[in-house]
Amino acid sequence: MNVEEIIEPSDFISEFDNAYSWLVEICGRPAKIGRFRGCREILQEVLTADGKHFAKIRDYKTIYAINEALELIQIWRMYRADRDILPVDKLGIYAGGPESARTEYASNSSNLARNTGFELTMSATLKRRGFDMLKSNESDIIFTFHNSIVMVECKRPQSEAKYRRAIKDGLKQLEQRSKNTFSGTFWGIIALAVGKSLHKGENIIVAENDKAIHEYCHMRLKEIALSIDEETWGNCRHSDYCQILLLVLHVPAIDEAGKIIKRAIITDAHGINQTIPEKQKVLLGLIKKLDPKL
Repeated sequence: MNVEEIIEPSDFISEFDNAYSWLVEICGRPAKIGRFRGCREILQEVLTADGKHFAKIRDYKTIYAINEALELIQIWRMYRADRDILPVDKLGIYAGGPESARTEYASNSSNLARNTGFELTMSATLKRRGFDMLKSNESDIIFTFHNSIVMVECKRPQSEAKYRRAIKDGLKQLEQRSKNTFSGTFWGIIALAVGKSLHKGENIIVAENDKAIHEYCHMRLKEIALSIDEETWGNCRHSDYCQILLLVLHVPAIDEAGKIIKRAIITDAHGINQTIPEKQKVLLGLIKKLDPKL
């Protein structure tokens, strides 16, 4: 498990301003970027006068603004110097979503924008891990590892009850795309966003320090992993196209030092059904690189 995107509050607004300007430059005039309208003003209101920490962060509007800003900052940090692999079309979909996520439901523009945001942040996370990312429309994310192609299908189910369907769809998509696109060694990953299964009071995590945040996230992710039924885990284990199911929790967190933290990741290596030891070794290397603290 890893906790990422540690940002001091004193740098938070300037980081957001830089990321927003970059987004406007790529996507066009600010009017096309409706989802970030008013975000800066909300952040400024809850930043204390000395600029050292945030206050009054329990209301939905503030938590939403922090979460939106963190996601944009992470995408900007990863892609600002590497436009060759930047999926500009996806960035436009991400930027153009409605301002509020409260109206989100399956298949509408809010859901599409936030699903695309998850793909972009996962891509940024993998790039941070040192993977060589490829620009392709064949899957949500594609990168190379040990001369092999790795495809990632990103799923962001709206509730815990929809995990099974999301994983089933991911398995089917990996099978179809691997058959249609690549020959040779292929690895498949389903990245499952589980943040929407958290309780209402968990939409921001407040803990004593980084260690406490790690422990809490690990506990919740373990509970979520156990909530996935055995048949679904079995489907992953027996799939020739999915080697890793990556559970992803990304909610804002703040410690007593005033640091904002985003994204905890836990991986589970279900699906290792390769009979050749060399392939198992490569796969375990992939898992370790995905999650260095395992």
